Amino acid sequence: MTIALQLYDDRGNPIRLGNQLGSGGEGAVYEIQNLPNQVAKLYHKPISAEQIAKLNAMVKATTPQLVSVAAWPTNTLRDRPNGVVKGLVMPKVENYREIHHLYGPAHRKRDFPKADWAFLIHAARNVANVFEIIHNHGHVIGDVNQGNILVANDTTCRLIDCDSFQIASNQKIFFCEVGVPQFTPPELQSRAFRGITRSQNHDNFGLALICFHLLFMGRHPFAGKYSGTEDMPIERAISEYRYAYSTAAVSKRMAPPPNVLTMDAVPYRLRQLFERAFNEAANRPVPGEWVQELNALRNRLRTCSRNSAHKYLSDLQTCPWCNLEKNSGVLYFLAQAPTVVGDIFDFKQVWALIQSIQPASTGAFPVQIPYTTVSPTPLPPSQLASRLRRLGRFGRWLYSLVKPLDGTMSNELARRHRALEQIQGQWQNAQRVWHQHNWNEPFHKKQQHLEGIKQDWERLKVSYDREKEKASLIAYLDQFLIEKANIPGIGEKLTLVLQYWGIETAADVERSKVLAVHGFGPKRTGDLVAWRSSLEAKYRRLPQSSRKIATPQLDQRFAQQRQQLEKSLRGGAEELQAINKQIAQEKATFLEQCRQIAQRLAQAQADVSIKW
Repeated sequence: MTIALQLYDDRGNPIRLGNQLGSGGEGAVYEIQNLPNQVAKLYHKPISAEQIAKLNAMVKATTPQLVSVAAWPTNTLRDRPNGVVKGLVMPKVENYREIHHLYGPAHRKRDFPKADWAFLIHAARNVANVFEIIHNHGHVIGDVNQGNILVANDTTCRLIDCDSFQIASNQKIFFCEVGVPQFTPPELQSRAFRGITRSQNHDNFGLALICFHLLFMGRHPFAGKYSGTEDMPIERAISEYRYAYSTAAVSKRMAPPPNVLTMDAVPYRLRQLFERAFNEAANRPVPGEWVQELNALRNRLRTCSRNSAHKYLSDLQTCPWCNLEKNSGVLYFLAQAPTVVGDIFDFKQVWALIQSIQPASTGAFPVQIPYTTVSPTPLPPSQLASRLRRLGRFGRWLYSLVKPLDGTMSNELARRHRALEQIQGQWQNAQRVWHQHNWNEPFHKKQQHLEGIKQDWERLKVSYDREKEKASLIAYLDQFLIEKANIPGIGEKLTLVLQYWGIETAADVERSKVLAVHGFGPKRTGDLVAWRSSLEAKYRRLPQSSRKIATPQLDQRFAQQRQQLEKSLRGGAEELQAINKQIAQEKATFLEQCRQIAQRLAQAQADVSIKW
C-alpha cells in the first residue's frame, strides 16, 4: 500500500509522516515529523462511516487525563483537508511493554529483571487506576486482554488500541465488537459481540483477571485441575464459574494446579475481591476497591532474610517464594548475588593462617609460688604461764611440767594445726585442678569447628560445580520461548493456554505437565518434548566454554552459603588468638588464687612452728 507522505488533521493542518514504527492486522503506525510525542495510525483498509463517527467522538472527548493513561485519539488523519478519514493521531507510547511480559516469569526475567512482587502489586494497582479513569469518563474498554495493556519500568501503565473501546457520546453507543475468550466474563462467553452493549462490570471481570495474573505469576484463575472426565477448557470453566482457587472450588470439582502461589499469600480482603470477581456476576469489585486493597497489601510486605528479591505478606511465618522456587524449580525473581567488592578470598592463605595459630603449652604446676615473708603469729597470753613465770626459774621449770595442762595454749595450737591441714588440702586441690583441667579445650573445639567449616566449603564447591552444569542447561533452555518456536499445531491460542499453566519456555516443558493442559494430547505433547530434546542435544554439542550460561538462581544461593562460610574462615585465626588470650587470662587468675593459698599456707606453717 502506497502511503502519502503528507496528510491533514481534522483542522486542515498538514501532518508529515516519518518512519514506520510497527504494523498490525488493522493498520500501521508511523512517526510524525516535528511532533516527536505523537504518532499516526493509518488503517490498511477504508473504514466505515460508523468507525469514522466513533473516531470523531473520541477526539471530541479527549481530556488530559485520558491522554495521560491511554493512546487516546487526539485527531483524525485525512487524505486532504476535510477529506476522507484514513487514520488518527495519538500520543506516542515509548518504553512500555505488553503486561504479560511482566507477569510471565520467563518474559519478566528478560524485560523487567529488577521487578519483585512489590513491583507487580504496584503495577496491578496502576492498572486498576487506569480502568477507573476510563470508567469515570463514561467509557468501557470492552476488549480487555494481555496485549492492549502496557507497563513501563516505573510500573506506570497505558492502554492502547483505544479505537476498539466502547464509547458513549451524546447518548449514542459506539460498540466494542472484539474480545479474547480467556478474558471474557461468563455472561458473554460464546456470544457474538456485534451489537452487544458492554458494561463497566464486564470490564471489572477483565481487571480482576489482570490483577490475578500479576499477583500469581501469570496463572489463569480458571486454569485448574478438573476432577471430571470431560474436557474443561478455560472458556468453559469461565462460563460455569469454575474458579479453581475459590473456597468453593471443591463443589465445582476444581483445584489449583501444583506448584502455584496459594491464596494465603494475599490478605483476606483481597481474597474476597477475587471471590466476588470470579463467582458473582452482579457484584464484581470496581477499580477503586482494587486500588485500596493493593495499596494495603504493598504496605504489609516484608523482605525475605534469605533472598532480598523475595517480598511477601508480613503475616506469613515463612517466605512462600523460597518454598515455591524450591518445589517448582522456577526462578520467579532475580536478585543480585552478594559479592565481596575488592576482597578476593584466598582459601589456601586463610587456612594456612588458621593452622599457624597453636594452643599455648599448659606447662607443669609451679613448684614454688612467690609470696611475701611471714612471721609467726604470737600465741595468746596464758594466765597460768604468766603467774608461774613470776616465780623466776623455779616457776618456769614448774610451768614446763604442767604445760600440757594449759588449756588455752593447747586449744590454740590444735586450732593452728587444723588450719594448716585445711590449707594444705586447698593447696593439694589446686595442684589437682591444674593437672586435670583441660585448659585448651575451647581452643580445640574452635579448631574442630573451623575444620568442619573448611570441609563444608570444599563440599560446597564440589556441589556447585555439579549443579552448575544442570542449571546451565535449564538456563539455556529458558532462552527459547514456545511462542517463537513455530511448532506445528501449536499456535497463538494454545501457546497462551500453556502460559496460563506456567509453561513458557523449553525449560518448562515436561511430559506430565504438558499432558495436564487442555488441548494437549500425546501428539502435541510429544512434539513439545521432542523440541526440548533437540535443544538439549544442541546444548551438549556446544564447547565447554560456551556452556557458561548465567545461572542467577544457583549463583545467588551458593554465593550466600559460600560467603557465610568464608566469613567464618576469615575470622578463624583471630578467634583462635582471642581464645588463647582468654585461656592465658584464666590461667593467670587461677595462679593468683594459688599464690593466695601459698601465702596462707606459709603463714599457717609459721604459726604452728612457734615455741611456747
